[in-house]
Amino acid sequence: MCVLSLAVKRWRNDCVRRTQLPVETSSGCADEEGTHEGLKAHLRELVDPKIAEHRGRKIGCPQALCGISLLMPKRKSVKDFRSSRELLPDEAFAYVTGNRSRPTNLIRKRVWRGIMHLPDDVALATSNHHGKQLRTLYAFWGAWLKAIGEDEDALYGAMLDAADCFQSSTFDALHGYYRSALSNLRAAVDVVAIGTVGNLAPADPVYAKWKAGNARLVFLRAQLRRLTHEPVSSLLFKQDGWMDNLYDELSVNTHSRPDASDGTMWESNGPVYRTLGFRKVFGSQIATYAACYHMIKVEP
Repeated sequence: MCVLSLAVKRWRNDCVRRTQLPVETSSGCADEEGTHEGLKAHLRELVDPKIAEHRGRKIGCPQALCGISLLMPKRKSVKDFRSSRELLPDEAFAYVTGNRSRPTNLIRKRVWRGIMHLPDDVALATSNHHGKQLRTLYAFWGAWLKAIGEDEDALYGAMLDAADCFQSSTFDALHGYYRSALSNLRAAVDVVAIGTVGNLAPADPVYAKWKAGNARLVFLRAQLRRLTHEPVSSLLFKQDGWMDNLYDELSVNTHSRPDASDGTMWESNGPVYRTLGFRKVFGSQIATYAACYHMIKVEP
């Protein structure tokens, strides 16, 4: 843009000094064709050489610059694997019923772009700079799925739901929704704590009431401490202990306290990429995995 601005400025000065555009005909009317030809000549002499020198390309923008083109970076010839989307084949799914139907109410291009342009931009920026962290979170998620096992006890469904929470947290963090990513981690702690209580004491009145749909539960720290023996009870489930503090920190973001809101992390509207926001989610997710693994391993 600096090259273009200087070239256009030189062109304007040169026009005034040498050709005094616009040219008038003998009838006193402006010579529009002569003006246009003079403009094109100066673009060829001043702007096009600079574009070629800097290996750029031109994008027409007649409404904004009356025919002047913008200098843009040249596209890379190497295709970025992140630039395309495709539907998965049927064999990618464990269970398929019927044929996939054709689109019946396709979203408009303008609406799709309006929904996706900012999250896509953040996803590209995040994956440009945090490939190792994303690989770590993906590996942790895969290990958690393997840890679920096949015994369909009270923990089975809880761990499956927690896996969804972890996956959603990574997805949200990739796209810049940091507060939502942290909220998903609190949900993971909640469901694993409930499953742990159900596994340790299926007849626990608080758990039974929740299972019957007659209670709302938050982190069951008190129940877990009562159901476990020392030193586990104090190390993991004491008030103001590390697990209790982790839950409180995640709750701050869930409830969008002023110092933990989306706007605070983005410092603007969003989503936008913020290094500190992603790092906060990464560290919190590792800590949440540790808390959840501790809970599923406790014994009465």
